[in-house]
Amino acid sequence: MVRFWKYTGFPVLCGIVFGMMLATFTKDIGSLSWLSYGLVFGMENPLVLNLGIIDLTFGLAVNLNVATIICITFCLIISKYIFKR
Repeated sequence: MVRFWKYTGFPVLCGIVFGMMLATFTKDIGSLSWLSYGLVFGMENPLVLNLGIIDLTFGLAVNLNVATIICITFCLIISKYIFKR
């Protein structure tokens, strides 16, 4: 489990964070606005289960854009050389 986290999980999470930041920062710049192009898929309205005492809400949405895909790929390649599998 630690090996998976070190070689795959951590670089993917870093790529997601850097990709979302990059997409947010470049969405208003004309020549770089293509980096924020993407789609959101998942549940539009969450599923609500009312059990009287407890209300459970289930929902999932994924926001995927070009910058995130590029950054995840870049972080995985960089981690391959940093951790020297």
